Amino acid sequence: MKKRIIVLVTMTILIVSMIPFAQAECQHTYDNGLVLVWGSCTSPTVRRYTCTKCGHTYTSTNVPSHTYTIHLDWPATYTKTGQRTLTCTVCGCKTKEKLPKLKVSDASDTKKQTAVNYFGGKTLKYDKNKKDENVKKLQKRLKELGYTVSEDGVYGKETKNAIKKLEKDYGLNTDDGGKKAGPEVMTVLYYK
Repeated sequence: MKKRIIVLVTMTILIVSMIPFAQAECQHTYDNGLVLVWGSCTSPTVRRYTCTKCGHTYTSTNVPSHTYTIHLDWPATYTKTGQRTLTCTVCGCKTKEKLPKLKVSDASDTKKQTAVNYFGGKTLKYDKNKKDENVKKLQKRLKELGYTVSEDGVYGKETKNAIKKLEKDYGLNTDDGGKKAGPEVMTVLYYK
């Protein structure tokens, strides 16, 4: 009986000592993993994977990442940089990004060409005594973007105030108080 016990113990020791070698030889097939710690965009997710053949485990930590919505604060123009705000939909953190000035080579984009050359490159100016089809087009676009203005073709007080508000909304630093709609204003109007 003692001999049988010694043989059983010896065989058990041999079998147990061979398990690491068996694991080393195993072509691991891991399960989908057990989440140990749920993460968010500010902390990592920790997951433990187990081999379905030999029981080997390893732990993985996923680097957190944000999911952003983007808001254009003001577009870049040929003379000024733009800015956009990225807001994480999970944690609410905000990041501001500067947008580089547009280059002349950027004008190959149809929208940008339209913005700069919409009225033949001409600047529309405040003149309450003159009707102009180009002013009417300008007013229509202002209206589409939510500014209060009538489409009468006259660059009067109402149009001037709408342009002034647009300049303020998009951070355009003009000192004319909305009295003219030049390339920067056109870029905002038609590139938005």
